[in-house]
Amino acid sequence: MRQNRIKSPRMDQDENRRAFTLIEVLISVSIIGFLLSIMLPSLKSARQQAKLVVCKSNTSMIGRAAATYYAENRDWLCGSAGTSGSVLFTGSDE
Repeated sequence: MRQNRIKSPRMDQDENRRAFTLIEVLISVSIIGFLLSIMLPSLKSARQQAKLVVCKSNTSMIGRAAATYYAENRDWLCGSAGTSGSVLFTGSDE
């Protein structure tokens, strides 16, 4: 005795489904490669811009640290002692 099964629309879709062909995969990969080649120069300039911002920030922080040191140490700037023992970088004479 053979059962008659009722096919659902989903079963019909599964039967009609096919795999990607090699050509479709190669075209997809080439499109992705082309888009990446367009984006790489802009990513490089963004990376350079980020380095510039970090450098400016570091320079600003060094300036702030020197100004704070100058203000807290009776107007003496940090520096190294000369050969005669005198300080090379000084603030006001007061």
